[in-house]
Amino acid sequence: GTWYLTYATQSTRVTLSTICRNFEPKVKEDGTIEVTYEYYENGGTDNLYSVTCTGNKEQSRGDVFNFKCNSKNGRGEVGDFDIQVSFLATDYNTYGIVYRCVKTGLLTEDNVFLIHRELNPNEEKVKEILKPYELTLDKFISRKDATCTNK
Repeated sequence: GTWYLTYATQSTRVTLSTICRNFEPKVKEDGTIEVTYEYYENGGTDNLYSVTCTGNKEQSRGDVFNFKCNSKNGRGEVGDFDIQVSFLATDYNTYGIVYRCVKTGLLTEDNVFLIHRELNPNEEKVKEILKPYELTLDKFISRKDATCTNK
């Protein structure tokens, strides 16, 4: 099912114009994980980014996943990048707190994501989820402050 990116720490790649991501993970027969997502640049409708990431759980640490990703957009630009994802917390059903590190050539950046099954989770519940990790909403950008034009 769909996991919505609802809150994220801001970075070069993740801003209010790119937070509108709906993740669709699938486990393939060989155990690899494929995650796809799309978003429109700057909340528009003319430059759609389509991203496919394929990866595996790290053998030494079950909470770490390594992905190779490929993106293309409406202008015909393509890119490859690596993402390492660690789950800080999840209840496996409704939410996950994810730390991710992205490497594109020489650029490395990281974020903390709150992914959720609900598009607009209750803010008080989100605060409760974040509190044990000393994370507060003032450190995050919120999808509800963005103009999302997802398909």
